[in-house]
Amino acid sequence: MNNQTILKNAIKAYDEKDWAQAKELLIPLNNESFQPETILFLLGNIECQLENFSDSLKYLEILEQLQHEPISVLRLLILCYDRLGDRNNVNSRFRRLTQLTELSPSEIDLYSQTLMKQGRWAESDNIIEMYSKTCAYRGYSQETFFSKDRPHIFINTLPKSGSVYIQNSLAKGLDLKLVYGTEISGGAFPDQMLVQKTGYRFLGSGVVMQNHIPANKMNLALLCQYYPKLVLHVRDPRQALISWTHHTIKDWDAWNFQVYKHTLELPQNYLDLNLSKKFDIMINKWFPLMLGWLENWKQALVQNRFELDILVTRQEDLKENKKDFFQKILTFYDIPFEKLKLPHGPVEGKQHFRKGSTNEWQEVLTSKQINKLNNNCPPSLFEYFNWSI
Repeated sequence: MNNQTILKNAIKAYDEKDWAQAKELLIPLNNESFQPETILFLLGNIECQLENFSDSLKYLEILEQLQHEPISVLRLLILCYDRLGDRNNVNSRFRRLTQLTELSPSEIDLYSQTLMKQGRWAESDNIIEMYSKTCAYRGYSQETFFSKDRPHIFINTLPKSGSVYIQNSLAKGLDLKLVYGTEISGGAFPDQMLVQKTGYRFLGSGVVMQNHIPANKMNLALLCQYYPKLVLHVRDPRQALISWTHHTIKDWDAWNFQVYKHTLELPQNYLDLNLSKKFDIMINKWFPLMLGWLENWKQALVQNRFELDILVTRQEDLKENKKDFFQKILTFYDIPFEKLKLPHGPVEGKQHFRKGSTNEWQEVLTSKQINKLNNNCPPSLFEYFNWSI
């Protein structure tokens, strides 16, 4: 049996988690010059699984000395992290290796979570931040993949802020592919996570992308890698609450709304309740989620630890002057305004558009509801986005 066949059988046993069989096949190959990085990584991982950590560390050291395939060293370093003593030494090794190769976000996340399990939150934050700066765009330049000839537009929006109208207007007006919803992220507001595969797939493509992702560490790191230039579009959450409540009625039976019945713990008789009762429910359950989402984005904008280029737009500005609104976005992406076929104004009942009002909440809510909303509005947040309380 030749070495290639033996290795193939060993990998098969490895994939089936038959550690003993995989190890038995790999040990003889370790004395050959045949694919040493692959064999050392597999053996190191197997010893880790078998809790033979001293042997696993020996394989890690040999891998580091080879310096042929740093990605294997990085992966084994993460697996062995709990058993390594000198943290400063380990992190310096990690930094050196990340300058030689690119680690996937899932592997970085594994490393970050390893630190978090030990209660080492600051180190975990530093790893994510370091990844975003050292691994983004490895092997290619922003100029290659993000140019005005192939606009790569990412619009991240607060729900019910004119999202569908904006995304469709840009995609149709610039004749670009539109990608949105579950193609871009998994989960549901406010806990969506970006899908890495989609980011990689559309690198260098002329595309308009839209979602509602939150500003957590992993999303920010992925944005830095795949969407370093984005628009954050917001709306006064008091008015967004009104639009969302109407949306819950309209989309009650839609497939993509079903998860909210569970996450918001909506009563079975929700549709039978009068509108004011529905507002009460959403003031208690939905409004805090929007505030948290906005606050996290405010912090991301102020700190800018991930060095993202973010343009902030508001639904109120879209309502006031549609042309100026779209011109601002095109200027941000260095796209000549004449390339856009300016869309018609939104039509009620189409593209999820209802009224587009900015102060309907003052008319339809009771004074008690208005007071409750205003009392829960963080002054610094509203001042930052230029909304009055």
